[in-house]
Amino acid sequence: MSLQPLRTFSSLMQEWIQRFVAYTPSVTWFGVNSSARAWGAATAAAVANLYELDVRLRQRFGLIASSGDNLVEAARAAGAEQLPAQAAKCFVAFRPETATVVSIVVGPPSVLTVDDASAFLAGDEIRIRSADGSDNEVVEIDSILGNVITLTAGLVATYSPGSEDVQILFRAVIPEGTTINTLSGVVFATLEDVYTGDANPVLNGESTFLGLLDKVWCEATEKGAAGNVEPLAVTALVTPIRGVLSCFNPEPGSGGADIESDFDLKYRAMHQPTIANQETHTWIEAICRAGNSNVLRAIKVTSSTVATMACQVLHRNGGTFTTAQLTAMEEYAEQRVRSYMKLDVTNVTLQAIEVEASITLDPDVTLAQVGIAASSLLAAFLDYRKLPFSTDDEPLVIDEADLLAMVKNTTGVATLETASFLPAADTTITTNSIPTLARLSLTDLTSGDTWNADLAVSF
Repeated sequence: MSLQPLRTFSSLMQEWIQRFVAYTPSVTWFGVNSSARAWGAATAAAVANLYELDVRLRQRFGLIASSGDNLVEAARAAGAEQLPAQAAKCFVAFRPETATVVSIVVGPPSVLTVDDASAFLAGDEIRIRSADGSDNEVVEIDSILGNVITLTAGLVATYSPGSEDVQILFRAVIPEGTTINTLSGVVFATLEDVYTGDANPVLNGESTFLGLLDKVWCEATEKGAAGNVEPLAVTALVTPIRGVLSCFNPEPGSGGADIESDFDLKYRAMHQPTIANQETHTWIEAICRAGNSNVLRAIKVTSSTVATMACQVLHRNGGTFTTAQLTAMEEYAEQRVRSYMKLDVTNVTLQAIEVEASITLDPDVTLAQVGIAASSLLAAFLDYRKLPFSTDDEPLVIDEADLLAMVKNTTGVATLETASFLPAADTTITTNSIPTLARLSLTDLTSGDTWNADLAVSF
């Protein structure tokens, strides 16, 4: 039904006179004070009011013509709630003050000679760490004389500054709620406390470089799509913290959204019945993400119950959702599917892959450099954010040859003699699971040294 064009009061009045004369020729005077004119004016005014009322009713209850609060009500009646604005999230890495250890005199108390101790003071808490992070501990500075640092106690682990890069890192606390500036002017706030030097993970399958960084999830202080900042958009802490040199975001911000526009709300409300009847893989992922913005991926799986759809979800940090979060997603989805359908949401399983290899190195290349480069390549290949979920119909197989080629072709590897893969070579990933790189171990056949990196995250 189309909206009728509005008529002016004078045109309505003229039409009423014409019709009245046609049916009542005995009335010939329509002067200003005539009863006939008064009758016509009243009728014309009533019709004009009906036109106006028709427009207002359509604006209030019709999706096309309505706006503002009226649109929200009309869309709600059609089963579509206006989507609110969402705050973006990103993880931010912090670089603390550091110094390279030149030599160590084992105590207690132990004495460290470093290349530059100017950033540290007596009483500071520091972390001493080997190149790959496998050996590390928190210690306290007792005194400093030049570049010689005396600790309050001895060291537990053994470090070799002559053969590997050993560093001390300032251990500063960055409290929850600490605000951070960006190039675009969007301000983020940390969601929990973080200690520099602690190498706290935020993602599963992190490379050694990323794994050794001090990171924390942050949320934009204002909601909106502006929070989906580009990588390296983070510039500095709003209020400097002693011991923290700089901060940056290795990956873009995500999840930020402006309040749904009138056009998008109208479109979604009009197509809601069609969308609800599709219930495709994409729809399931979209409805799960609407129920919880931390859903990175969701995939439909075979259901064991009639009138129930089943799907598995993956958290954006590569981990799992709590039981309460899964239940909330199910309840959110069930309000938006056909009345006789339910949605069963479970966590996806991460299957660990471990790689061990014996290699020889090119000249002037260290085992640690090769290990960091190789683990980064493998972690990128086994990226849980991209790999398909393994299913009965399409089982996912991790080919040993692919991983072997990556290690062999890593810059600095001269030859690769032996390699092993856990849980097995050419691993078939368990149904409804995805793989993730858990450990890389490299052995230098010339020196006998071994480099290990545990990349798995415990949730």
